[in-house]
Amino acid sequence: MSISSWLATDGQTTQKKTLVVGGVVLLFVISIAMVSYAFSGYLKTSTLLKGSSSKPASTPVPRPSAAAVKVPVVNIAYYDAKNFDLKFASNIGGNWALASVDSEGKVGQDTSLVVDKNGKMHIAYYDASDSNLKYATNASVSGSWETTVVDSVGNVGWYPSIALDEYNKVYIAYADNTNKDLKFATNASGSWVMSVVDKGVSTLDVPGRYISLALDKNVKAHVGYQFLSGGRIGSLRYATNSSGVWVTSILDRESYSGFGVSVKTDALGKVHISYYGKNKPKYINNVSGKWVGSLVDSGPTAGIGIVGFNTSLALDVNNIPYVCFTGGASIVNYQLKCLSMVSGRWQSLTTIGQGKVGKYNSLAIDDKNNLYVSYYDEVKRTLEFASNASGSWATTTVDSESPVGTWTSLAMSYNYVVPPTPPVPYGPYVPSTLPLPYGPYVPPTPPLPYGSNNPATPTPPLPYGPYVPLPYTGR
Repeated sequence: MSISSWLATDGQTTQKKTLVVGGVVLLFVISIAMVSYAFSGYLKTSTLLKGSSSKPASTPVPRPSAAAVKVPVVNIAYYDAKNFDLKFASNIGGNWALASVDSEGKVGQDTSLVVDKNGKMHIAYYDASDSNLKYATNASVSGSWETTVVDSVGNVGWYPSIALDEYNKVYIAYADNTNKDLKFATNASGSWVMSVVDKGVSTLDVPGRYISLALDKNVKAHVGYQFLSGGRIGSLRYATNSSGVWVTSILDRESYSGFGVSVKTDALGKVHISYYGKNKPKYINNVSGKWVGSLVDSGPTAGIGIVGFNTSLALDVNNIPYVCFTGGASIVNYQLKCLSMVSGRWQSLTTIGQGKVGKYNSLAIDDKNNLYVSYYDEVKRTLEFASNASGSWATTTVDSESPVGTWTSLAMSYNYVVPPTPPVPYGPYVPSTLPLPYGPYVPPTPPLPYGSNNPATPTPPLPYGPYVPLPYTGR
């Protein structure tokens, strides 16, 4: 089957005159330097204290020492199904450190993580207990995790995807399962504002599954998602507010397309999307000005029915795409597979695991084109991690508190470390040429023996001579 048979030729564009917040700048006047949030239970909106500016002042990033070495740091948000918590893992110190971000009810499904330019974390996720969209960050001065309810009207927050602008303002695309809407939320104006991106035509339509959001350099939003027509026939759709209003297009109309969507934008603002379509991983971009797609893997084990509902896409410094996905011969034997495009062709990089490995994968790439991917091992029921940063692929278990590690989302940050100066080794012995403080050592001269003509040595008195008796003279 040719690629053109599953690509929408004209994009079938529909305009929706909907309030657009992303990209619209509201004017205020800064009157305070810092903003603190106080949460009692939860907040439906979070508003800046007094004022702001048209371009909020960004926090200066400390300049690293010239001798500092840039060290990649892996950060993973994920769901702990044992404790029903949102958890976070980071290897900033070289070893994995785990933390519970939110443990209020059953929270942490459908996580989405992004790191700001100051190395702070921002997570969008679904609260299954209260059916809310929630947001967590450790960007406060204290560095502790703070959570906010972004949207609580109806059953909202499914499949959230988060992005930040250069001022660390937050943008989230997500599903409203009550009204069957694809929605968009941002705090760019200082408080959370929601808008509708796409709506279904019938009550059985479900726009907004497997959502992925990316911002371009102009802070325009690009959203890829699955649209279920009649509740069962899926297609890949794309929405953007680049023109000032939300415009939606059908990119792949083939049945059962649009699972596991992953969207990235390059430095030129071009859009790249990976996804599953009819049990095959696919890739599409508009680099040439029109949408062009390809099959990432067309082999017999490229994808399998119930498995493989997610793909992960990353772009290297040259905008070369890399895709990881779940593939296997059956629903009881599947692996994590990663490929990259080389000279226009997809080439395999690695296949990881045996059994049931690779669901909920999330891929990132560093500035040296090393790959980092988190995923779930369904046999061990643990959070796993793989990377080729050492020169070859290596895997490790991040969290083994089974069952844990579904809905993973991985993002990179960097730490600057000044390596210790190595001690100077001991060299060969070199005699000192410095003058001695008391002069060279001169041994004392022994005294001359008696009898010598030495004025410093007195002549001892002569000893008594031999006994000579005096003559007897009588009386």
